[in-house]
Amino acid sequence: MSDYLSLSDEQLATLCRDCEDEKAWNELSLRYLRVAKAVASSFSGSVLESEDLVQEGILGFIAAVWSFNEKNSVTFATYASVCIRNRMLSALKTRNAQKQIPRSLFVPIEEESGTADSALSPEDAVVAKNEAARLSALISSKLSPQEKKVFSLYLCKNSYSEIGKLCGLSPKAVDGTLQRARKKLRGALEDH
Repeated sequence: MSDYLSLSDEQLATLCRDCEDEKAWNELSLRYLRVAKAVASSFSGSVLESEDLVQEGILGFIAAVWSFNEKNSVTFATYASVCIRNRMLSALKTRNAQKQIPRSLFVPIEEESGTADSALSPEDAVVAKNEAARLSALISSKLSPQEKKVFSLYLCKNSYSEIGKLCGLSPKAVDGTLQRARKKLRGALEDH
């Protein structure tokens, strides 16, 4: 498949997850960097810098790729947008625990959110593409398939019991898997 531009988001996500196709990651990352920037801009004036929110959004995007299930009746665009937004909201909530985030900021998964085409500078696109590729490669190389799945579901704000049901694990086993994944990723990030 040489023309990645013509592939749907769902097709690209499958290539990313199942084949770890670098070109598919690059194309899909560019598409969803725009979404992350658009969502981050909706939080202007927040306690976090826009760049920090975009990075959180990229983590949400990566989690969406790894945990997306084509069998569900939701599009990848909707699923990824919700994961990106929820990841940013989680970062904001963590950073500013004393203040309450209005429920109006949460977007239900049923609500379709298209990919925004906010303009990216070439530098931003290259940096984001490289960062997404680096994080994805790190996750792929350091985590076992079960750790990847559990970690991705966790990044998408699933509870331990929800992850356990989806993966056939007890909440205690989910916690152990997440602890191993975090330790592996923390060690790998410190090495870089």
